[in-house]
Amino acid sequence: MEPFGWKRAVRTAETVVADAKKLAQVLEEGVKKMNAHSSALAAVFADLQLIVRLVRAWLKGDYRDVSKKSLVILVGALLYFLMPIDAIPDFVPGVGFLDDAGVIAMALTAAKSEIDKFRSWEIRG
Repeated sequence: MEPFGWKRAVRTAETVVADAKKLAQVLEEGVKKMNAHSSALAAVFADLQLIVRLVRAWLKGDYRDVSKKSLVILVGALLYFLMPIDAIPDFVPGVGFLDDAGVIAMALTAAKSEIDKFRSWEIRG
């Protein structure tokens, strides 16, 4: 079962991926929110950082070995993370980011082979 807001996040991601300026803004907002809530996101902080690094490398043109489908899923996960009202609103103490963590895990699983290739690329870099 998909969390509330996931389909909207993916639809939005399809248009964001096609617009470099919007994608850069999503990355910037994602990093700000991620850093502001790092303790609440401890379980998925490294995964969020990985998604940001991959999308940033793609945006800069440094890394292009990722399918559009996987890129849309990963950007969708970032957009879901940025939504204040989703399956569990972020402002709910103690549990507000649980759904975000689930979506991030789901996105990484869906794009596993792409993530593995990116990690190898980073190591060789």
